[in-house]
Amino acid sequence: MRQTIVPPSLTDSWEDRMTTHDLPARVDDANADVSDRYDPSVPPPSAGVYDLGDVTRLEVSFPSDGHRLAGHLYLPPTPQRERDGRPPGVVLDGPATSVKEITVPVYAIRLARAGYMVLTFDRRGFGESQGTVRQQMNPPDNVRDIRNATTYLLSRDDVDPERVAGVGVCYGGGFMLQAGALDRRYRAIACIGAAYGSREQMRDDMGHDGWIELMRTLAAQRQVDFEAGRPLAYQAGAPSSSPPGSALLLADEPYDFYTNRQQQIAPSWVNLLTQESMQNMAEYDAIAYAPLVTPTPLLVVHGTVDPVISPRYAQQVHASAGEPKTIVWIETSNHIQIYDIEPYVGQATTALIDWLAKHMLA
Repeated sequence: MRQTIVPPSLTDSWEDRMTTHDLPARVDDANADVSDRYDPSVPPPSAGVYDLGDVTRLEVSFPSDGHRLAGHLYLPPTPQRERDGRPPGVVLDGPATSVKEITVPVYAIRLARAGYMVLTFDRRGFGESQGTVRQQMNPPDNVRDIRNATTYLLSRDDVDPERVAGVGVCYGGGFMLQAGALDRRYRAIACIGAAYGSREQMRDDMGHDGWIELMRTLAAQRQVDFEAGRPLAYQAGAPSSSPPGSALLLADEPYDFYTNRQQQIAPSWVNLLTQESMQNMAEYDAIAYAPLVTPTPLLVVHGTVDPVISPRYAQQVHASAGEPKTIVWIETSNHIQIYDIEPYVGQATTALIDWLAKHMLA
């Protein structure tokens, strides 16, 4: 059954929000003009969202195409594990360029408290993981890392192999959508504030002529990399007021988020990205995988105001996916609020946990 959950007011109870409606008009408005509601400010993470409390976190590693990937395994509280036996599992992937210390712990801790064993990891070439090329995003490799993480989680004798879900945030959501379409080991797939690839969004933003010029620029950079003998890395992000060419992405919101979180919680994050990453991402389109996920249940969660990743791509994924599928709207004023800012991340994780409970039954 198609289920669409309308963005609630912040005072509504969760039960009040779990109703079926048409897509809200304010999401359509957000596609056109959000200048009056967009707030690019990035506060510190909400108090306590990264605290483990009664959740155990283990350092683990696993192979992925010849690379050793560093991971964190989050375990439910000990009394829960002793009572319930082998818990269901979740493979959790995070935003592009990120590391396992940012955003994904917020979701992993809450999922663990809800009874799940959760695996997070650094992609190849990022954080503490090995990689032939450092700081390089490449969607086919990133999806393979997810699937290899799944193989590792399923190899453990302390997780229920019949109940493993895939969850992704931002670009991790797009990669997880593709993984769920190609890999039938998942009981359920959830995409949170997901980026489903840059190809369509870049063409929408730039127009076809702008897209052609970008692809010419990226192709020229391949010549520079060839002459250097390796993919060259550049400053990944900078404020929007920076001179053109000073970074691969000039935008205040993501720059402020990552540089602040680097200081606050994740010193291993590096503000570098290869130029080849930009071409890899510019060519990527995960939306085409949405119809292939069925009959695996699919959850799409997105903010109503998100100029970084327009809500209409979440709509498009949900519309093209087969049943069973659910879409949940969170009233936001920017993209990163569902990363680690309350009440938005609380609403997103509650929606996720409630939805998983319906689809991960023993």
